[in-house]
Amino acid sequence: MFERVHHVAYTVRDLEEYRGFFGDVLGMEEEAVREMPEAGYNAAVFRVGETLIEVQEPTDNEGMEAFLDEHGSGLNHVAYEVPDMAEAVEALGEEGIVPDPDWHGGEPIEAPTFPGCLLLDMDEDSSSDIYLQLVETPD
Repeated sequence: MFERVHHVAYTVRDLEEYRGFFGDVLGMEEEAVREMPEAGYNAAVFRVGETLIEVQEPTDNEGMEAFLDEHGSGLNHVAYEVPDMAEAVEALGEEGIVPDPDWHGGEPIEAPTFPGCLLLDMDEDSSSDIYLQLVETPD
């Protein structure tokens, strides 16, 4: 069902500080920096082999701000690439894992940070309290 880890997302309080950490200290290649006021956060994207690292700083995103309040800066989620979103949702549904109804009505959206990709968050209550995100990339 999963093809690869599409991205790993870190939520941080200071994007510029962490851009320096991931880029200068860890030597990761920065691919993009995006300001996304409509999504309520800014992000920098780094590449490690085939996997993308998303470093996100909330500007007006309640979910990310709540994450920071509860956990501080750190790993937020791992997103898995699937070849077909509908098929993946159906297969996970057979295991009792369902889309998060509170996240965009449980429907896939175009990824703010990854243009052209579809994202879908699964309900943590149905996925053993794991923030599971699915990504379908364009052909």
